[in-house]
Amino acid sequence: MKIQKEPDVYLARDSDFVNVDGFWIYRGSELEVEIPTRINGQLVTSTQNMFSGGSPYSATTVTKVVLKHSNVTDMKYMFNWSSARTLDLSNFNTSNVIEMDGMFHASSATTLNLSSFNTSKVIYMGLMFGSSKATTLDLSSFNTSNVTHMNSMFFMSSARTLDLSSFNTSKVTRMESMFQGSQATTGYARTQTDANFFNNIPYKPTGLYFVVK
Repeated sequence: MKIQKEPDVYLARDSDFVNVDGFWIYRGSELEVEIPTRINGQLVTSTQNMFSGGSPYSATTVTKVVLKHSNVTDMKYMFNWSSARTLDLSNFNTSNVIEMDGMFHASSATTLNLSSFNTSKVIYMGLMFGSSKATTLDLSSFNTSNVTHMNSMFFMSSARTLDLSSFNTSKVTRMESMFQGSQATTGYARTQTDANFFNNIPYKPTGLYFVVK
């Protein structure tokens, strides 16, 4: 019997998860799921690798994930190698998340609308969209005022346009290979200083040029 907290979204149970290398990995049969507050009595503060399709995790390929509680601080590689072509994260609480390294690395989702994301506490975004298949990225809500790591953030990503006009790079200390291999040809920045900064990052494709939006 399904346990539901909102229409059409399944509230995952303990039996839907397996522990692999210390991470809770979703192996349930439902494709639209809500992450519970606790798994096997443990407060869920990390969703690292939870829906990763890569070995050894081999999580179920979900198409919608709901996260209502604010206990999660670590989302590293959460959708790493996910083969889902669509991914709905419109009801997703990221208000206390600090780590998003590799969150969508090698994800097959062709569009990622992350306009509901609260990234005000995030520090790490390295490889976040590395090798992502998304040709469209909505990062309009991204607050990067506390981010220090953006290294390889868009490495080999498929996005055609990188609108980073909401990005604040004042605390960033690592940006190496941020755009290396990216397929983007259009880039937008918040200020001319940021545009100049992005344009001078080593290994940026010659066809990608940032201007102030």
